Order: sequence, then C-alpha cells, then structure tokens
Amino acid sequence: PDHTMGRRVWETRNGDFRTWPREAKRPRVTDVYLPEQVAADFRVWLGGMAHLEFMRDRGWIRVHELRDGDVVAIEGVTIRPFRLAEDYVYAFELSDGGRRLLVAMDELNGWVPPDAVKGCELAVLPMGICEHHPLTGERLIDREHPVLRYEATFAETLSIVDALDVGRVVLHHIEEMDELTYDDLLLVEAEQQGLGRPITFAWDGLSAEV
Repeated sequence: PDHTMGRRVWETRNGDFRTWPREAKRPRVTDVYLPEQVAADFRVWLGGMAHLEFMRDRGWIRVHELRDGDVVAIEGVTIRPFRLAEDYVYAFELSDGGRRLLVAMDELNGWVPPDAVKGCELAVLPMGICEHHPLTGERLIDREHPVLRYEATFAETLSIVDALDVGRVVLHHIEEMDELTYDDLLLVEAEQQGLGRPITFAWDGLSAEV
C-alpha cells in the first residue's frame, strides 16, 4: 500500500464533479501502465485493480497491461520495465536514444545488475537499510534479525552502484529508523564520493538532469 495507494490522485486530478453537462468541459484522462506482475498483484491485493477499473469506467484513466518484455514510448522516451530479483518488483530503464536513466523505487535485495542496464547516465536507487552506521561502523541491526534476509542493506546497495558503472547515482528511500540527519548524509555522500562513487542523497523536490 505504501507504493500504490496514492493512485487516487487520478480521481482528484481528472474527476470533475462540478461541471454540467459533463460535455462542457474537456475531460482529462491519464494513461496508467501496469507491468505484468503488478497487474496480477493488483487483482489479488487490496482491491488495487478494482479501484483502477472504477476510475477507468468513469473515464478518468486508461489502463494498459504490459507483458514482460514490452516497452512504452511516451513523448520520445522509451520506458522498459524489468523484474528485479524479488520477482514482484520492477525497475525501469528510460532512454531517449542517447541518454539512459535507471529508476528502481525499492527492493534491491539479491539483485545483480545485468549488462543491459550498466553504464547509464543516472541511476535512482533506494539507499537500503543501515546494518551498520555509515559513519561510525557501529552495528545497528542484530546480525540474526530477519529483516536482513529480505531487505537490501546500504553496503549491498554500494556493491550494486559499483557494478552499474553509472555516471551519477541518486539514493532515495532513506529509512527514518536509521535516524540519519541530512547533515549526516552529506558526510556519507562526501566519503563515498572520495571513494569514487558518484552518489547524491535525495531530498524532497530534488530535480536531476540526465
């Protein structure tokens, strides 16, 4: 739900409950693309597909179900969803024919980047949880804690960054439980840049050029 319950934004944006007759106002319709497993999960969990179908039937959105391997072209940008190691999760490669952007919103656990996505101009990745404090090295999560089996750690994310060989990396999905301030993250950022990793930590409203 933390990833998908924001879908009601299309109802707020596109649903017009004031204008009458409805034909008097040009309707807004948003195209919604669902990768194959996302579409399957939406039919099982939390009424996700029923909610999209509700908005579709009222003309607020168009739903496009993709098959694995499908790509979408929007205004000169090709978007390719592909599964990560956790097979219910997708990352996305965006390309305009010259520049490439890799976006993974969450769940890098166990993922080994394939050659096809290496060398992007920019990768946007989740930071991962801090098993150890990134500045002091102090252990923050007990080595037997089950969370370490199903969540990627910051150290594992750094290994992925190394394997990707990208021009720039923006790390997001920074966990509150790690209790790192933005000043702390700037120190981590400087330390990682000193090690040759082109890392920037995200903040609300960040814009990144590709």
